[in-house]
Amino acid sequence: MLRDVGSSYRDGGEERVLEILRASSDVSSTSDELIPQAQNWAEHYHLAPTRSHLLRPLRLPADAVVLEVGAGCGAVTRYLGETCATVDAIEPVPRRAVAARERTRDLPNVEVFVGEISDIPDIPAYDVIVVVGVLEYVGSGSADLAPYREFLDGLASRLKPEGALVLAIENKLGVKYFSGSAEDHTNRYFDGPEGYPEDGPARTFSRRELTDLLSLSGLTAETVLAFPDYKMPRALLSPERLGGEAESLLYRVPNFPSPDWVVPRETVADERLVWRSFVQAGLAADTGNSFVALAGKNGLTDLWDPEVGGVFYSVDRRSAYAVETRIVTQDGEVRLDRTRLVDAPWTDDLSVLTGSSPFEPGRDLVEVFVDTDDPDSVAALKQWKAMVEEADTTDGLPLDLVPHNLVVREDGSLVAIDDEWRLAGGRIEDVLRRGVLTLGVSLALRGRSRAAWAGCENYREVTTRIGAAVGLTEPGWLERAVAAEAARQARISLHPAYLTSEGDAAAASAKAFNNILEIRLDSQLRFGVTQANLRASAGAMASTGETADSLRHQLHLARVDAHELRIAADNQRLDLSRQLTEARGALIEAADEVEHHRTRTGALDTRIEALERERAQQVAVNTVLRSEVEHFRNDVRDLSKLASDTAGELERTRATLSWRVTAPLRWVRGVGR
Repeated sequence: MLRDVGSSYRDGGEERVLEILRASSDVSSTSDELIPQAQNWAEHYHLAPTRSHLLRPLRLPADAVVLEVGAGCGAVTRYLGETCATVDAIEPVPRRAVAARERTRDLPNVEVFVGEISDIPDIPAYDVIVVVGVLEYVGSGSADLAPYREFLDGLASRLKPEGALVLAIENKLGVKYFSGSAEDHTNRYFDGPEGYPEDGPARTFSRRELTDLLSLSGLTAETVLAFPDYKMPRALLSPERLGGEAESLLYRVPNFPSPDWVVPRETVADERLVWRSFVQAGLAADTGNSFVALAGKNGLTDLWDPEVGGVFYSVDRRSAYAVETRIVTQDGEVRLDRTRLVDAPWTDDLSVLTGSSPFEPGRDLVEVFVDTDDPDSVAALKQWKAMVEEADTTDGLPLDLVPHNLVVREDGSLVAIDDEWRLAGGRIEDVLRRGVLTLGVSLALRGRSRAAWAGCENYREVTTRIGAAVGLTEPGWLERAVAAEAARQARISLHPAYLTSEGDAAAASAKAFNNILEIRLDSQLRFGVTQANLRASAGAMASTGETADSLRHQLHLARVDAHELRIAADNQRLDLSRQLTEARGALIEAADEVEHHRTRTGALDTRIEALERERAQQVAVNTVLRSEVEHFRNDVRDLSKLASDTAGELERTRATLSWRVTAPLRWVRGVGR
């Protein structure tokens, strides 16, 4: 332990995370043991395997000496220790540093310290420095660039001449902020796009601002985008390397809407469509939700493979089914290379395919389906059915040969993409049922209907109608499809305890699918469901796998009476603003009054001393003055109580507004050993 600077910052998950780590036998970056024990968002963040996806796409040298600044409870530290030769991790909160040490307990190449960057010898000792979610806090929300410059200068001076900085931070102009999300740190709408007009606990930057800051510290940077954000990244994408027809992968790969981890969003716009518009307008590099800046002291780094346009991962799966897919651009061609994260045996009839497949340009069949009339959409469905019937099943049933994994070429023909799952012993009807079910759910979550669906009351009826087009007419087929998909997802998935419904996971998953299919259509092309129903659906869906993960994240796209929500949000903001103004005024008045009476008290003490010296000669006068002294002391006590009450009221106001005070980073070696 080098130095305990007395940080008081907590997110409430530290103690429980430490307990979970100490009680777990597998604390690796891909552990299946940790995440099911998370009881809240803070624990989820510290334990999620998804955290390591931020660094997995990078070519970190195996012999690298790495410094991590702001280790938290060790999720990223763990991956660094599994990958690189030597890792020094610093964390200003002692209890978090203890957890990070526990997370890396079996890695002798990792050391965890308590402290901050200024505690590290100012010499160029590191090949790589990793800073995740720290820069935004170092200035305490100030618009003054000096503290950010000082922090980055300190990082640069500790890098070797050929060293590289990896820095992750939110984008103040992220697409989700234009689609209805509140700013991640201030919880105010449009705070980043408006340039942070009010004070707050943190401040993020646009791409130009970020790269300019790095440049001022002598660092040359490029940025890649993290979706949905750097906290729980599913994909890292490089707009500069995805041009031409491959540009569509920028909006085909991410899942939308991006989750709002703490404060639910008010749906203002369809984030998926807004992002597609940004991409097509050439604005992608500036409007991703989070940046991963890769900066070198001697030009650009080689951490990102120039032939890779992006990397994306499966999420919320058991490690045996987790995969990484790289978008490779080579010799004018684009391909997708899929590999497993863990070489673990499968224990059931499901397996995952790996290998390479060519990129297929065209439009998503689901988008085409929404835009066409019934005859054309039925023709597409029949073409899909023929593909399923002709599929090669020698190595198992191709479960992913479903409409949302089909691309429509310019000539109208269909081609399959993302062929990943195989089911031993399955039947063609299983694929058809799964495809119709997931198509119906996709349509529901996109919030679109067509006049050609006249007569359908809800998406269950739409799905039944789609099924009839491919010969699914036997009674109860949709219920069987829901049950089969829910059971399958429950087998392959892992979720935090706080997002998993009580009872049987498959039953909860089936309930979630049914909730979505029951969403009713109306003349405004919006969903007639309440916020309560949406929350119930999202909670139940947490027990399903990647399909349900996408559904859960996209469920917020349901068009819930946006006008009333906006009015309620505006009223709430006005109330909070008024409370803040009143609290600030009361605090200023109280502080002035306390200072005034402190001055009076000092003068009174001086007078008391003089009177004590004259006590023998002025007995009568002394009696009167003692009474005056007692009177003033009572005033002091009353004022002290007033100051205490005011401070308490201020603290309650701060809690109501969710303000957080972040202390400087600190640093001490060998904690928790």
